[in-house]
Amino acid sequence: MHILFICTGNTCRSPMAEAICRVRHPDWIVSSVGIAVSLPLPASTNAAEAVRAYGGNLDNHISRQVTAELLEQADTVVPMTSHHAQFIRVLFPDYAHKLLPLGEIADPFGGDIEEYARCAENISGLVDRL
Repeated sequence: MHILFICTGNTCRSPMAEAICRVRHPDWIVSSVGIAVSLPLPASTNAAEAVRAYGGNLDNHISRQVTAELLEQADTVVPMTSHHAQFIRVLFPDYAHKLLPLGEIADPFGGDIEEYARCAENISGLVDRL
């Protein structure tokens, strides 16, 4: 099983989902991308801190832009919001059948650690629904 999580910048939500999913499903291939990645960046400090409570690790994460090749490799594509799903449907319609929207995950970008912890909790629930 290859799961691809998608958010906006690939520094908060989708990397947190990737890290938590890897802990819960170590036999799966799990990755993440963003729809608007301008520069390769590490995961945000608060995102890395928040996933540690779930046994996750983002120390080596570098953001990357979604591509057709990455969508092709995935069995299931999990968007963090309906906006991310719509982006895939419009720009990559050949892969729309792989979308599995499981809910709306609010962006904690720029928030404090408590906001990231709430986001990680919501993502944990999303991962459980996989």
